[in-house]
Amino acid sequence: GLLAANLDQVGELRVVPASVVAARAAAMPDGPAPVALLGALHADALVTGTVAPTPDGLAATATLHDAGGRVRARVDARAPGGDVATLVDGLSLALLRELWGRRFGV
Repeated sequence: GLLAANLDQVGELRVVPASVVAARAAAMPDGPAPVALLGALHADALVTGTVAPTPDGLAATATLHDAGGRVRARVDARAPGGDVATLVDGLSLALLRELWGRRFGV
């Protein structure tokens, strides 16, 4: 998806396409719990989230889980109308700010 494409531009991140994550999640007998899904993907982190319509556009929440199941970042973004690109860009920037801010003490 768009979020994976944005995050894949960051050199330090290796992003698994959303279609691969969705296929693995669908194949899990007990549902896609973050820790189990991370193990199945051999990944260090997983972003989950929701997108919902609002009276003036779209709102989204994204949560980054680490391999231990801990929440490392939770961000929100809004966009006017049906502007999905602006919404995804907002989520991408907010996630990176949270991650790098903690990493570099910003």
